[in-house]
Amino acid sequence: MLVFAFLATWVGGCAGIPLLPTTLFYAPLAENEEPDASAWTSLLAAAPAVSDASSPEGSASVVASERLEGGEWLAWTATRTLDPSRVEGALVRARQTALGLEAQAVGVHVGPAIRVTLRCFRVDRTRVVVVESSESERSIERSAWVYIERDATLSAAQLGDGATLLPIHRDSVLALDGRWDRARTVTATLEGSRDALVVHEHATEREVARDHPEIPPRAVREVDRDRRLVIDGVRLVGDRASLFDEP
Repeated sequence: MLVFAFLATWVGGCAGIPLLPTTLFYAPLAENEEPDASAWTSLLAAAPAVSDASSPEGSASVVASERLEGGEWLAWTATRTLDPSRVEGALVRARQTALGLEAQAVGVHVGPAIRVTLRCFRVDRTRVVVVESSESERSIERSAWVYIERDATLSAAQLGDGATLLPIHRDSVLALDGRWDRARTVTATLEGSRDALVVHEHATEREVARDHPEIPPRAVREVDRDRRLVIDGVRLVGDRASLFDEP
């Protein structure tokens, strides 16, 4: 398969505003053909948003890709390994057309490349891309990074406290009096709504015998909470505290 990329027409903005493409770039691809690593590499080779994340060889491996509705794709390609579990690379939303694979928005994502999932939500007229992954091969802790699409660029969202990720799964154990511990698990799922990104959180607390796990818990508590994260530029402003922040 012959795959190549070319830049489309570029337009200038006001002073101090980076140039943005009216239409991004293509990699010719049959309409019924799924893009492989070489297609993504060629497509992203000319992307100014990811030039700093390019590998010396100019190649990339596909960490994860997801087919969306309407012939669209999400992909995260690794171009640089920062440590054994964390990589850097281009995050792209593309559309498959009769001309080939057409990039719609690009950004750079850095995070663990372990059990990665990609999703795209609509919040009013804004597209929101979410990258979710595990902390390590042995860990069940998961986190999500949120990217807000503006003018063909995927920008990392910041939470109100300056954090750049949303916890998705956390486990903790707190020693209580005597021989009892409080085991706590908090999980979250994300959903797009008309005016906010909704985080559905669930917490389960069990008071368990420290040295005798076979003994039934002496207390069990479950809590559900929905949080609304409103988009303000590249910030996500929450309407209430998170269950993840409770002790």
